[in-house]
Amino acid sequence: MARAGIVLSVLISSPSDVAPLCATIISAIRDWNSSHSRDVGIMLEAVQWQTHAYPESGDRPQALINKQIVDESDMVIAVFGHRIGTATGAAQSGTTEEIERLRAKGKHVAVYFSDAPIPRDHNPEQLRLLNEYRKSLTSNTLYWSFETPEDLYRHVSQHLAKSVPRVYQELLASGTIHLLATQLPGAVGGLELTTQPVEATNQSSRSEPFKMQHVFVGQFPDGPKLRLTATRQFTVTQMDYLDENGARVASDNLSKSNVSRMVSGKGQMLEVPVDHAKLIQIHNLKPRTGTSSIPMQFRLQLELGGSKETRTIPALLNPGFKNINNTTTYFMDVIG
Repeated sequence: MARAGIVLSVLISSPSDVAPLCATIISAIRDWNSSHSRDVGIMLEAVQWQTHAYPESGDRPQALINKQIVDESDMVIAVFGHRIGTATGAAQSGTTEEIERLRAKGKHVAVYFSDAPIPRDHNPEQLRLLNEYRKSLTSNTLYWSFETPEDLYRHVSQHLAKSVPRVYQELLASGTIHLLATQLPGAVGGLELTTQPVEATNQSSRSEPFKMQHVFVGQFPDGPKLRLTATRQFTVTQMDYLDENGARVASDNLSKSNVSRMVSGKGQMLEVPVDHAKLIQIHNLKPRTGTSSIPMQFRLQLELGGSKETRTIPALLNPGFKNINNTTTYFMDVIG
């Protein structure tokens, strides 16, 4: 069945020494699309100059690439190995120019550095320039490091779960999403993609397909919370905590007064507290060492104006440490 939706352009930026890692990022983007695009109406398009640029003259090469693909990108994922890249005439490399250009436009920037062993045949000057650039980012950028392609895949997958909703909300605030909605009425592109007035009749509300988005917000001890946004009013009566095999470990029986409310420009919204102690129970079933992620699921029992539905939300527990009241505390962050 044909569908319309929002396509976000994700620029994959890198020097030439990390082509296999770019393939890893593209794989994470494809898997995000497979898991989320149908439900949320957003498709991520991986953009690279090798596949999306075309021959042109009249300016320096990087300036032409900027005009063709960089300036139209909604976000950039940049990855470095042991090279900074080739100077462009305006920056140390094409990758650094793309990062800084999109940062100046207020676009989302995600930068990853490899901490894998340096090859014996590396260029020392390239490595020196890269280390200087990495150090320069510490004042205004939260970047991530990794050692293996598997680490990079896991990081990108987890971070997309948080960055894509943020990019969508920024486009919504700018009016871009509303413009697309008026140009593509009926598009499946997130909860706010509607050209219908909020004051719809009860009959039209009941006939509207129920669509729901989710995002986890906050961290222990102030969270996490499961924020649900939907196209029409709903109630969550129970939330089950499932292990990676789908077995129920614990449940929260919620009050029937736990009803969503209309939020202007968002739709029907409800925040459900997540019991941190029950996340610990999931962790303790198969304890991991260090900060290895732990798959789990949340199963929601919903009531929709007399009918009932069950929704299952996959998630990852990401163990970590934080300072709480001057005490180093082991806690579970939820990614999904």
